[in-house]
Amino acid sequence: MKIMQICFTKMVNAAGGAEKVLANMSNHFCKQYEVVDVGCDENIGKPFYKLNDNVKWINLGESCDIKIPLHIKVANELVKIARKVGLKLEYPRETYVRNKIMPNLKMLLEVEKPDVIVVYEERALVAIAEAGYDLSKVVNMFHMNSELLLQSFSDKQKDILKKVRINQVLLESDKSNMITHGYKNVICIPNIVPQYEGVSNVGDSKVIVCVGRLNKKHKRQHLLIEAFSKISSRYPDWKVHFYGDDAVPANYKQELVELIHKYHLEDICILKGKTDNIPKVLHQAAIFAFPSAYEGFPLALTEAMSMGVPVVGFKGCAAVNEIIVNGSNGILANANVDAFALALEELICDESKRCKYGLQAKEDMKNYSAEKIYGMWNDLFLSIE
Repeated sequence: MKIMQICFTKMVNAAGGAEKVLANMSNHFCKQYEVVDVGCDENIGKPFYKLNDNVKWINLGESCDIKIPLHIKVANELVKIARKVGLKLEYPRETYVRNKIMPNLKMLLEVEKPDVIVVYEERALVAIAEAGYDLSKVVNMFHMNSELLLQSFSDKQKDILKKVRINQVLLESDKSNMITHGYKNVICIPNIVPQYEGVSNVGDSKVIVCVGRLNKKHKRQHLLIEAFSKISSRYPDWKVHFYGDDAVPANYKQELVELIHKYHLEDICILKGKTDNIPKVLHQAAIFAFPSAYEGFPLALTEAMSMGVPVVGFKGCAAVNEIIVNGSNGILANANVDAFALALEELICDESKRCKYGLQAKEDMKNYSAEKIYGMWNDLFLSIE
């Protein structure tokens, strides 16, 4: 069997959740099947997450000039404004890139002849459909909350969703939501959570860790800075380490730097950049703080839990509020900075509670072992071949 995985988000030097899932899937299934990974990145090089030598990596962006001209950038900004008022227009940038790569994509499909295609986001999904590939052999992944994604999809995209073989979602609540919207071709397969052997140094550590791309509307690292500023004077030995890069918007990192300076937290709240050694980072954590607004299946959060780190998130965050069980493996705070600060302080002050919640978090993550999740994927692939 030949499996092709396609992802048109940034792959080269990009350390996001979907990119990590792709690498893990590739490195596992290349042991028994042929695996071809396809990207569309204007940067030249290999993905940030290392691929097994048996995985073929093809970047359509290297063979096509996909740098966006100024008039397309301007049109794209106008569409952004239109979408904010409810018009579901396609971004000109996506149409431009798709038209540029289409001849090469069609040729690639003809040469490789994959038995199954796993699509990681909607831009690649539309491209595959327009390339004329048999959609009954396509698995479409939902990496975010299905309700939020469906709200953003155009009628064209929604029509493609109904034609693919299966739409894979991450939580049972997503599956129920999809069925409610009329999609019957849905399966729930969660993400894999690494099963770490050890546990974090929860008892002795005085480091709060936050891992995720620097994203103002999504990951909202600024809320953690604001929350900790309210309690930092009472806990001068505690630090907050942020791991992540690729700020969205581009000036968000500078906003965080200025916010840290505003609260005089330069030696306490530290932007560490991206890391390729998450286990080492998590092993040094006493608390994992996750102020996201929404999620699909938060890999950073679940990896922290697998390391036995107690977690704090917002009660209103989709997915987070299903994975964190309040008062059992972590704390779900109400939707404000003060509540988040109180949740952090509750764990800072109670070492026994940190250890208790951390151990329960580790136990809960056993439901997402590689053996269980890859078994579900393999059954799906075999049903399509």
